[in-house]
Amino acid sequence: MISQKTLLSAVLISCLGAAPSAAGVPRGGFFGRVVQVYSGDQILVSYHGVKLHVRVYGVQCPIGPRGVEAKALTSQLALSRSAWIVPRGQDGRGNSIAKVSFVGGSNLSEALIRSGLARWSRDNAPHERKFAYLEGMARAERRGLWADPVRELSASRIVRRRRRAQSARPMVLSENKKL
Repeated sequence: MISQKTLLSAVLISCLGAAPSAAGVPRGGFFGRVVQVYSGDQILVSYHGVKLHVRVYGVQCPIGPRGVEAKALTSQLALSRSAWIVPRGQDGRGNSIAKVSFVGGSNLSEALIRSGLARWSRDNAPHERKFAYLEGMARAERRGLWADPVRELSASRIVRRRRRAQSARPMVLSENKKL
């Protein structure tokens, strides 16, 4: 005999259109609690004991001082709060890319772009015209990244080049042997 709890879960899942995925996380969207903030655009969400690494849909936060500000804003808005998570796909590392919204309708992507602490990611959200509008407003009002865009872009490029150079160095096994 099916328990009431199992039956109720099945009815809710079918009504919401949220069939569970292999990891036990619904595909159509779910409420989870943000338990950790890795960076301005990466969070850890807990859902019924399952922890899911989520990249925030449609945004790209900078590296460096503005990245620290973006992480602080994400922590302020999301940490320890319940959020409505709507998965939109996966990135190259297997992390979920998802829309993150809160009770009251606020959206994390929109807040980051509006504050000027994130860029609209045209690659992962090409049809989000609202993101384009919000980024344009942040640029026009010279908020965040756009306060001194030349300096910010230069700093991000320098950090990325250093990381690439470090990862491209050959691994030394012993004093004379290289991979």
